Amino acid sequence: MKNLCFFFLYLIIFPASAQVITPGQDTAAAVYYQQAGEYAVRNEHAAAFRFLKEAIVNGARGEDVLTDTDFTGLQKDLNGWAEIEVLLKSQYVASNPGISKPDLGYELWRMWVEDQRYRTLKRNYKLPGNPVTDIALHQQQLIRVKEIIKKSGWPAYSEVGRAGGDAVFFVFQHDDAKNMKKVLPLLIAAAKAGEADMSKVAMMIDRYLAYTEQVQLYGSQAFRRIKPGQDRKDIPLTLYPIAGEERMLERRKALGMVDFFENCRQLGVEYIRIENRTDYKPIVIKKKWVDAGYLLTE
Repeated sequence: MKNLCFFFLYLIIFPASAQVITPGQDTAAAVYYQQAGEYAVRNEHAAAFRFLKEAIVNGARGEDVLTDTDFTGLQKDLNGWAEIEVLLKSQYVASNPGISKPDLGYELWRMWVEDQRYRTLKRNYKLPGNPVTDIALHQQQLIRVKEIIKKSGWPAYSEVGRAGGDAVFFVFQHDDAKNMKKVLPLLIAAAKAGEADMSKVAMMIDRYLAYTEQVQLYGSQAFRRIKPGQDRKDIPLTLYPIAGEERMLERRKALGMVDFFENCRQLGVEYIRIENRTDYKPIVIKKKWVDAGYLLTE
């Protein structure tokens, strides 16, 4: 697996953590948020905190508040920022009514924010140069997620909210194949009970099989084989071979996964349909995968 870069063919990965500001909604949040940022970069903390609180109350997204580098200085004011955390936690609980473990849900959602800080939330990085991923923090989060799973199983949506439950997937997806194999039965069972997202289960199954057997079932995994001296941007993504490819699109549709062809197009992955391949050789789905529950549609 050396020199391989893995990618999920899955673009929309924002868990619903709070109200999202969109055109037509109360724009007060956007106005307050902008004013908070302006005061924050001028180090006028009292005014910045005042407007940021109003922004959150009016629906500003928590993940933006936490990752916007305009507010880095505010986070150093421990007392003032503690009040922001209280508001964000209240916002999370309000957006996930009835969950039985709200503290854990908020903790997990915060992990997702950190995991996506320089991925889907990179737009909030406004400093010069490129950001550096905090590897140590990621390892801490992975250790914590493993502790949670060992103690009480895969966190269910009804316990921690959808965003909290999905956060476990986003953190755990970076682990090795050995640990993925251990948690997959728990994740599969949770999804079948409606307590986890089936499409994310499919993605983890694909990643596990890609790691261990260089194959997949749902067409969610692609890679770049980068040689020394090559720029990754110059290397196109290639799909891992798909077992049972004849019915792959049916499996994806049954699980509610995003449109395969559009996803390939947006990521620049060239997919040639089976009927247009003269050298196509089917890959048989192994019995051990079926016995392990990896064929989610059966």
